Amino acid sequence: MPAPSDATARGPAPFDVWGTVHGRWQGEVVCALLDLRVADHLDDEEVRTAGELAVRTGLHPDRLHRLLVLAAAVGVFEQLDSDTFTHNAASRLLRSGHPGSMRVEARHILSAWQRTAWDGLVHAVRSGTSGFHGLTGKGVFDHFTTDPVQAADFNAFQAQVTARNARALVEHTTFPDGATVVDVGGGTGMLLRKVLAAHPDLDGVLLDAPAVAAAAPAAERMTAVGGDFFAAVPAGGYVYLLSHVLHDWGDDDAVTILSRIAEAMSPEATLVVMENLREDDSALLISYLDMLMMTAWNSRERSTAEYGDLMAEAGLAAPAISVVEPRSGLALLVTRRRGPG
Repeated sequence: MPAPSDATARGPAPFDVWGTVHGRWQGEVVCALLDLRVADHLDDEEVRTAGELAVRTGLHPDRLHRLLVLAAAVGVFEQLDSDTFTHNAASRLLRSGHPGSMRVEARHILSAWQRTAWDGLVHAVRSGTSGFHGLTGKGVFDHFTTDPVQAADFNAFQAQVTARNARALVEHTTFPDGATVVDVGGGTGMLLRKVLAAHPDLDGVLLDAPAVAAAAPAAERMTAVGGDFFAAVPAGGYVYLLSHVLHDWGDDDAVTILSRIAEAMSPEATLVVMENLREDDSALLISYLDMLMMTAWNSRERSTAEYGDLMAEAGLAAPAISVVEPRSGLALLVTRRRGPG
């Protein structure tokens, strides 16, 4: 057999300590560019000086120039000469309307509340409690009620992710003709609107906190209800949806949410839970999400068995599992009320 290449003989590349440590600074640069909307003020193939961009953005010319120099040095924007800049592939992804734009996702990941949550990681590991709460004295959702900008960024990202996941839900879920679908904790209703658009014979009920439900765009055949899923869930649904809700809550709270749904369900009704399963410790994305759940909400990403245990405690049957996106572990867990015996 042929000899291994040098790279194979050396084994895996070592962890990039320098790049990781300085990555926090790079994130701060991108965060500033997003907040200042610099990428949106430069057309796709335009070439402009920092001074010209400062006029467009209303920013301080010298300080914008210094920010752009650093941004170009780390690979965001291209610096053509000492004072002239244009877009590159990375900076275009920060534009609002660009195909494949990452602006919404980047604002979500680099948001102040997420940075606070990660700052609380050490506290979370030491104390076994929420790092975010330990640093701020409040929960993330309570924080959103006092910060409408961060709440809007959070909801925009949730809607974007939901739009990507909706096709998998529609393709892998049976919705009986004429049924009522209840989306529990469905935010501003993106998922439910996609389901109703795909099935014109369905009706839908959206349940979320009163302020969130009130912000849901009006949609034909959809009723938005403000409420508390820890207290009660609307009855009368034939299919209940619970998308990326349980991973925000610890086990006791998750059982309470599932129990309220079980109480609202008829024996014929179905609950469809959409979550990212943590079945493999080598799945980097899921491990990142697990850390965020731990420090932001004192919760976790869970395995199939762990979700099954929560459902059993809430009076639901063992779920049928469909993994619809292996890379992220995105799965549908379908269950009903457990019968007697």
